[in-house]
Parts: sequence; C-alpha cells; structure tokens
Amino acid sequence: MTSRGTQRPAAVVRSLSAAALVAAVALAGCSSPSDPEEAVAPTVDAAAAESSTVPDETADTAPETDPAEESSPSEALEAYVQLERDQLEAMSESLDVLYSDITVTAVPPATVEYSYTFADEVDPEVFSQTQDATIETIETLVTSAVFPALEAAGVEGQKSAVYIYRNADGTEIWSHTITE
Repeated sequence: MTSRGTQRPAAVVRSLSAAALVAAVALAGCSSPSDPEEAVAPTVDAAAAESSTVPDETADTAPETDPAEESSPSEALEAYVQLERDQLEAMSESLDVLYSDITVTAVPPATVEYSYTFADEVDPEVFSQTQDATIETIETLVTSAVFPALEAAGVEGQKSAVYIYRNADGTEIWSHTITE
C-alpha cells in the first residue's frame, strides 16, 4: 500500500531509485578535476541498468484488482513518485552528505521531476560542463529504467524526466529534460 492508501500495481518493477542513480552520476561532477577537459564521464550500459532492477515484492502476492478499481494514470504517476521518495528516504544517510534536499515531484500527465540541492557550494561552471558530458549516461538510465518503470506502473502518454540541480544557495546551476 502506498501512503495514500492505494495499492501499487502488481506489475510495478522496482529499480534502484532513478533519483539515486542520477545523484551518483552527479557525484562525478562534484569530484571531477577543475579542468573539464580532464573530466571522465561515467558510463552505464543498458544491461547494467537492467541488472539493478528487481521485481516488486508484491508482484506475486498482490491480489488481482477489478479493472474498474485500477488507478488512473495520474494516480499511477503519484504512486511511482512515492516509490522513488521511499527509496530515497531509505538511502538518505548516504545522500545527505552531498545534498541538503532531494525532491521528486509528479507533474501530470507523465513527467517526473527530480530536484537536487547541494549541501555545499559547487563551482557552477565545472558542474555544468561535467553534467553536460554525462547526458548520454543519464539518458541511458532514464530510457532503460525510469520510462519502463513508469509504463509498468500504469503511467500513460509521452513520458518525461526532468533533472534540476541547485547550488547550496538555491540557484539553479543545471537542468535537463529527457522525453520518451
């Protein structure tokens, strides 16, 4: 059951939180050399991203629901976002070192917005250049994990993921939108 009292669809696939995966990619942006030419973007292949997914524990035990009782696409998006929030909460101790705040927001009809605020100031130019170099990795994670999980959760329509990074003072330093 989600915190809203609705049942997650049995077909929902759990994966290592997409918010946490992209947060890990951002770590490269925080620890990279001051010269962006020396920065090395991490690589992730689709097989590696898929191997981090495991079926939801309720997949075999969730009772079948009457089609009339199934959640709407908006409820499905909220349920997916709550799953992301729950996974982030479970990882908060390790992420709190780097980020003062991570939020995951449902933006109907089919967009998930991930917002990261750094705990300490980072050089916006270096971070932005390093993140730009990791866009392919982020897109691979989203297309191989986030979009399929949204689909499995019952989210319909053209799916998007928005990533926003803010410096410790709250100013936006980088953003990127990926659309299916």
